[in-house]
Amino acid sequence: MLESLELLSIAIIASLIHFSSTVLLGLIIPKVLRWGDKDIPVFVYNLSMKEFAVTLGVIASMGLSNEVGIPASVYGMMHMASAPLIAKFLKKRIREYN
Repeated sequence: MLESLELLSIAIIASLIHFSSTVLLGLIIPKVLRWGDKDIPVFVYNLSMKEFAVTLGVIASMGLSNEVGIPASVYGMMHMASAPLIAKFLKKRIREYN
C-alpha cells in the first residue's frame, strides 16, 4: 500500500512540475518567436502532449508499467484536464502583454 501512495505522490508531483514548466515555456517561447495569439493554444497542447509521452516512455523503459498503472492513469487525467486550461491561461496572459 505504501508503494502505491509513493507512486501516486510522485505522479502528482510530476504533474505539477509538468504544469509549471509548460506555463513557463508557454510564456517564454511565443515571445521569443513572436507568434500570434492563434498559435499559442496549439503550441501549449503539443508541448504538453510531448512531455506526457516522454514521461510515459521513461516509465515504460524502466519496466515500471505494471507498478504505475493507476498513478499513470491519474497523471494522464491531470494532463488532459490541464492542457486546455494552460492554453486558456496563456492566451489571456499574452493578450495582457500585447
